[in-house]
Amino acid sequence: MGIIREPIKWLEAVCPVGASLDSPELGLAAWIASPERTIDNFIVAKHVPADKFLPHTCVVYLPTVRDELEALAEVERKDALKLINFKDDPTNRRIVGSWPARFDNSYPFGHGFVVDEGGMVPIVKRFKAMVQAGKA
Repeated sequence: MGIIREPIKWLEAVCPVGASLDSPELGLAAWIASPERTIDNFIVAKHVPADKFLPHTCVVYLPTVRDELEALAEVERKDALKLINFKDDPTNRRIVGSWPARFDNSYPFGHGFVVDEGGMVPIVKRFKAMVQAGKA
């Protein structure tokens, strides 16, 4: 979350995908989960018998880079976006663009795994609160 973490602390950050806030590459999906949901899912996984897991299963929230930047602007303020330097890296863009963008999560949901609800804004708000409390 470098494009969130640094601007929340009023530090510059580099976004390696896209050349500006208007770049179509910012619509590339990136699979992430907040630290809270990741821990919740580790706890769920602890109680699922190993033979119930299928290979390559995961439960995550699917925002785009643009979703992350819009959440930053909403939570912090639009000035925070000025701290992001766009340096499009074709290799990074190719890697991110090759990741699967859609999964059927019904199997992991059936085992009790959870996703972040409400998009990126609640995740960014929680992180900002941690920064303000000196915990991040």
